[in-house]
Amino acid sequence: MAAISIAKVTFILLASLLISACGGTLRDQRTGSPGEQDVRAVLLAYEQAWNRHEESELAPLLDEGFIIWLWTGGERKLVVTKGSYVFWLRDLFIRYRYLAFGEPQIWLKDDRATVHVPMTVDARAVRGTLRLIKRSDKWFIQELEF
Repeated sequence: MAAISIAKVTFILLASLLISACGGTLRDQRTGSPGEQDVRAVLLAYEQAWNRHEESELAPLLDEGFIIWLWTGGERKLVVTKGSYVFWLRDLFIRYRYLAFGEPQIWLKDDRATVHVPMTVDARAVRGTLRLIKRSDKWFIQELEF
């Protein structure tokens, strides 16, 4: 009886490990259309610049009209615009040190992209939505919502 229980437990642990390994991160996936790959490249550059705390690398990824929205109390509230975001980056880097994007779902339409992505910010899991715009063959992050 104990051997069966150990076998079941072992099977469940191995299955759980396999399933969790299949989730992946932004870096793991290299498939998709050229447009999707370009959007992934912007997300990866944002993630890497954030984790290196490099303001000079992060700001050029943002559209001039960049906005962060936050859902709180059932309402969508404007938190930050590009000017104040860049101004407060040093404080944000101190407060939120690590950012990781999971496997994104990307929808492209003309020069716009909508991305739903699981995010980890200092070990806190959140679901984010990013909206990007393409200008002069380059993608810029227009909005971040979580």
